Amino acid sequence: MSDKGTGYAREVVITDDGGLHVRPAAQLAQLVKNLGGNLFIDDVSADSATALMAAGFREGQTVTVSSPNPDKRDAVDAIADRIAGGLANARWE
Repeated sequence: MSDKGTGYAREVVITDDGGLHVRPAAQLAQLVKNLGGNLFIDDVSADSATALMAAGFREGQTVTVSSPNPDKRDAVDAIADRIAGGLANARWE
């Protein structure tokens, strides 16, 4: 975990076999929207499923989940925890 300027960032390893493919990317983007947006995965807007899929995030890749807003610390941690725990079999609210 680290502070990135005035924001907050956390590194996490993608554990899903398919990386951030269609279903996990769509679910993750929706969760980010529900958390108020303004989150990024390796500088890619995490509230865009299309952008996440286009980035080609793969299994075993270390990524940085971040927000320029330090008040988004809990949201960054929530997204990082979901990625680390595997998205394919996660329960989504």
